[in-house]
Amino acid sequence: MKKVKLRWGYTTGTCAAAATKAALLKLITGGVHEKVDVSLPGGKSLQIKIERTECLKKSVIATVIKDGGDDPDCTHGAEIQSRVTLVDDAKKEVVLTGGQGVGLITKPGLVLPPGEPAINPVPRQMIRQAINEALVNTGNDVLASSVHVEIIVPRGEELSKETLNPRLGIIGGISILGTTGLVKPFSHGAYRATIYTALKVAQASGIKQIFLVTGSTTDKFSRQLNPSAPEVAFCQMGDYVKFSMEWASKLDFIRICVYAFWGKTIKMAQGLGQTHASIGAVDFDLLARLTQNVTNDAKIISSIKTANTARLALELLKENGLRSVIREVAVLALKNLKSYTIKNIPVCFNLLDYDGTVLERIEH
Repeated sequence: MKKVKLRWGYTTGTCAAAATKAALLKLITGGVHEKVDVSLPGGKSLQIKIERTECLKKSVIATVIKDGGDDPDCTHGAEIQSRVTLVDDAKKEVVLTGGQGVGLITKPGLVLPPGEPAINPVPRQMIRQAINEALVNTGNDVLASSVHVEIIVPRGEELSKETLNPRLGIIGGISILGTTGLVKPFSHGAYRATIYTALKVAQASGIKQIFLVTGSTTDKFSRQLNPSAPEVAFCQMGDYVKFSMEWASKLDFIRICVYAFWGKTIKMAQGLGQTHASIGAVDFDLLARLTQNVTNDAKIISSIKTANTARLALELLKENGLRSVIREVAVLALKNLKSYTIKNIPVCFNLLDYDGTVLERIEH
C-alpha cells in the first residue's frame, strides 16, 4: 500500500507574524504582497499566503487564513489578522496588543502574567522578527517611528469555547500559539510509528541509554543537560508514555532516562499512560491529598486544590516550602513508568522546571 504523505500546517503565531509583515510592507511601500516569507524559530522560513489587505485611515489590516495541514484543530480556517499603525513619536518602539478574539490572561500560573494578551513568547518573537525583516526589505535599518501591532481573530471568542482557555482564565478569545511555527501532521497511529522508528534507529546506532522526552522544549533542555549524548539517543514520545516505555524496555537499551515538565509529571503520577488533555486532566485533588500529608494548613491545601493550572500549583508548593510534595509526585510518576516496562531495566526520571533546571531526579 502506498504511504500517504501528511501535509504540515502552520500555527496561529506564524499567521500573526505573516499578517504583520504584509501590513507593514503595505504601509511602507504602498504595494500589496500576495505572499510573504516568515522566519521560523528553527532557522528556516515559510512562505505564507496573504488573503487580503485593507487600507484604513492611518493603518493597514492584513489577513491570513490559518491552515492546520492534516492535523487541524478548531482554529483551522480561521482568519488571523494584524492591524499595523505607524505612530510618529520619539519612542520608536514596537507595541503589541491583542484585539478582538485574542484572549486576555486573567489568572496567574501561565507563561505570561495577568493582564497580558494571550500571545505566547515565541509568536511575539516571530512578530518582532517579521517587523525587522520588513524594515530591512525596504531599506530601513531602524524604526523611524513606533509600530503599533494589534492581533485580531474575528471568530476568536467563539472558537475559544472549544479550547481550554476559559478554564485557564483566558477570556474573550483564543491564544496565539506555537513553538516551532509549524503544525506536525500526526495521527495517533502515525505518531506511535514514529516513536517506534526512532527507538529502532537508536538501537541500530548502538545507543545503550535512551532519552524519552515529552516534547520539543524538554528535548532541547535534556540535550543541554546531556551534551555528550548523541542526537539519535533522544526520542520525543509526546503523550504516548506507556507505549514508549514498553518499546524502550523491549529493545536492547540498558537504561531509560525520562524528562518531563510538571504537568505531564502529575499525569504520569496519576497513572495515565496517555497524557493528552482529551484523555485526562491534571488531578488537583491528588496534589491536595499529597499536600495534606505534610501540612495541616487548610489555606495552602485549598489553594493547591483550586489552582487553575499545574504551573500555579507548582509555584504554590515552592513558595510554601513543600518540596517534599513535588518529590512525591515525581516518585509516583517513576513508579508508574517502571510498571510499563516489559523487563526489569533501570529508569531515571527527571522533573524539569520551566527554565530547564532539574527539580527532581529519581532513579529506580
